[in-house]
Amino acid sequence: MGIIFFVIICLLNAVKNVQKQNEREIKRTNNKVFKKPPTRNNAKEEISKFLKVKTKTKIIVFDIETNGLDKNYSVLSCSAIKYEIDPNTFQMTELERFSRYYYPIEKFEKDAIAKNRLTKEEITKRRNNATYPEYFIQDIGFFNFCQGVSRFVSHNIDFDLKFLPFLNNKKKFCTMKINTDIIAVKLLDWKKEYKYPTLAETATFYNVQFNEIYLHDSMVDTEIVAKVFEKMLEKAKQSY
Repeated sequence: MGIIFFVIICLLNAVKNVQKQNEREIKRTNNKVFKKPPTRNNAKEEISKFLKVKTKTKIIVFDIETNGLDKNYSVLSCSAIKYEIDPNTFQMTELERFSRYYYPIEKFEKDAIAKNRLTKEEITKRRNNATYPEYFIQDIGFFNFCQGVSRFVSHNIDFDLKFLPFLNNKKKFCTMKINTDIIAVKLLDWKKEYKYPTLAETATFYNVQFNEIYLHDSMVDTEIVAKVFEKMLEKAKQSY
């Protein structure tokens, strides 16, 4: 009987020790101070690095729509606007535009087409008897359009670069990632970070007008990104 009583006492002590250890761990966790990313009102630092030149320079704002998220899928549309920008005044002057539509090499993916609405019929309509190649992978048009430009702006640019590897060594400005802690849309508790803002959320924050019906049209999105970038330049200029 004495042995049984001794075993029970040992087990109870062991349970108490585990409980105390858990309580200490919870206390340590609760005492940790989580510092939110600094919510800024401008992207002066990133803009200064991106436009670190003394004379007017060219930049390209662009957007692509694809047939899927993986880099092995086809590009269905590619649009871009080339600007000359004065690094002192941040004045942007449009130089020329590029916008083309392509068929996918693989079958059309329903989820992608549901967003960008680029069905076979729509692509045919927008190509309008164009003579450039039917497939983006066979077209050097955008590559040629980018020659002589070393600075590129896009929303979620890392995604676009999966399909445009020739831009990987260029200077890049992402209106999505750079605005994450400026817009501070929503704090993701499980990541302890703010979620990336969508293009619509970013445009709304900067008071850029848009029609949600036309989002995911590559030229429409390019125009929105360009206006967002201009607004970011204005905010940064005010802080100098």
